[in-house]
Amino acid sequence: MAEITVLKQITDFAFKQKVLMKLMNGDAVLLLKDKYDRTLPLKVTRLEEQNKFYCKGAVKLDLDFSYSENYTAHFMVDTEKYMFETIPALEDGHVVLNLKRVFHLQNRQTVRYKVPPDTHLKLVIGSLNEEACLLDCSVSDLNSHGCSVIVNAPKTVLQSKDLIDATLINGAEGSLQLQGVIRNVRPHGPEQFAVGIEFHHMLYSCEDKLVSMINELHQRTHLKSS
Repeated sequence: MAEITVLKQITDFAFKQKVLMKLMNGDAVLLLKDKYDRTLPLKVTRLEEQNKFYCKGAVKLDLDFSYSENYTAHFMVDTEKYMFETIPALEDGHVVLNLKRVFHLQNRQTVRYKVPPDTHLKLVIGSLNEEACLLDCSVSDLNSHGCSVIVNAPKTVLQSKDLIDATLINGAEGSLQLQGVIRNVRPHGPEQFAVGIEFHHMLYSCEDKLVSMINELHQRTHLKSS
């Protein structure tokens, strides 16, 4: 299937503030998009009340701001793309953006299937950057290109771009060996982390097992929604 962009709302307050502070303190540029699909580059100068950005325009401010219209502001932090909804206003030479919902933009080429809580699907990481380790993670979603897992720990050594050797275990139904790379690590709760993993290599004999796991999740999702 063609690649699609999924807008995932950021609900974790601490993670959202971390992203916004990196935006304010870094060199990132906001692209404000109006209802006519025109864009205006903006540089954040300060943040007030945790949800109000004061920005300076990189070009002449000729957008027709309307208080009845929603606009979107797009930016990038640590190679990840984000967007928030806003209603802009002009104030003392600044463009003021009141933040509404903030989204993480995720590009996907396959459908992700959520793993039901009663499914005993887990990923055991046995090697991290070619060094032995043992990390037991529960799988929260799965597709043919990768998965998301939940790490139950107040801290984690896992970082983006780490290489792993792991075993995907589906209860008594069997397991498969694979290699992959960590794409993102983000807080998931007070003492949890969500980790996105992209699969790189697996044995040919394991391909059918992965397809079988995905088909099982697809069937359970279909039965639940029907």
